[in-house]
Amino acid sequence: MSQALQGNKLQLIEGNAVAPTVEAQASRVHRYVVNKPGLNLLLVLSFVFFVSAAVMWLGGFATTLGIKIAVGICIFLGFVCSVTVSYWNGVGDRRFVATSDKHLMIGEAERMWMIDWDLLDAQSLGLTSMELSKAGGRLNVQVAGESIPLLLFSPFAYLNDPHEFMAELLGHVQSDEEE
Repeated sequence: MSQALQGNKLQLIEGNAVAPTVEAQASRVHRYVVNKPGLNLLLVLSFVFFVSAAVMWLGGFATTLGIKIAVGICIFLGFVCSVTVSYWNGVGDRRFVATSDKHLMIGEAERMWMIDWDLLDAQSLGLTSMELSKAGGRLNVQVAGESIPLLLFSPFAYLNDPHEFMAELLGHVQSDEEE
């Protein structure tokens, strides 16, 4: 299913049409690489939290309110660590950024925005207001009233070649501004 906005310059492609569109249109696909050691550390922490909660509860140590609260905190922290690992593994498995001579494509396995380069400049790409820190980088692409987040890097996932992607992005922006 495809939804065209602002002519055919901005398209939302959904469902089974995403993979064939990327295959036919993209000259370069940038995938996300997951920080496996970091996620494995979170999995170990999750296991430690759950085991600690089980030992406190089943070992009969949960006799005071303080210990019962500690059990609850351990369960909560174990759950948060597990959900974080699941989310970032999904980012690595499903999300991508692709480029062609005509389009920037931002999406995941079953939903993708295909944006004509003519609609993009430094401001609409979010280059002038880029969210950047030591812990993460993200662009917020603003096109035709749509806000499309584009993750560059985080502690748990990053584009496989962020320098090449940014050079390509800046090359398109610069060539459009020269015309």
